[in-house]
Amino acid sequence: MGYRNDISILIYGDDRDVVAFKAGERVKGYPKGMEYHPLDKPEDGHLCDERFMWHTDDGDTMLEYNFFGIKWLDGNPEVDYWQQLMSLFDQAFPSLTMEFVRLGEQADDIVVEYFGSNPQYYLNVERTIYKDIPIKEKVQDEYLKQYNS
Repeated sequence: MGYRNDISILIYGDDRDVVAFKAGERVKGYPKGMEYHPLDKPEDGHLCDERFMWHTDDGDTMLEYNFFGIKWLDGNPEVDYWQQLMSLFDQAFPSLTMEFVRLGEQADDIVVEYFGSNPQYYLNVERTIYKDIPIKEKVQDEYLKQYNS
């Protein structure tokens, strides 16, 4: 089966800058080895599972891309596109911000990166233990009384 990852990518900034970014990327044509552009709406063959466009309370336009259970490996044209974009993002798109999170299968395999002029830290990773234990309140109160004594 292989090593699987969940990834989320945000690209945001002023509406005109986001539109110019997307248009500029599209003018370059499809990345080498691809029959579609990674910024397009996901269809069959895309690694990306979800794409959204948002307008934030701050007046920014945001592109959101989510990948679930994929092999994020060098040599895959779509992965290579995103990695190349991240490597030159600060210099090529100074008015935009990009946030990237990759969660691997192992608990310590987490990558969180921020690129660009003004990260808002919309993407974060939180490790939390949630409990849903069916416990009777009366028994719990009696235990707490004994524990606190």
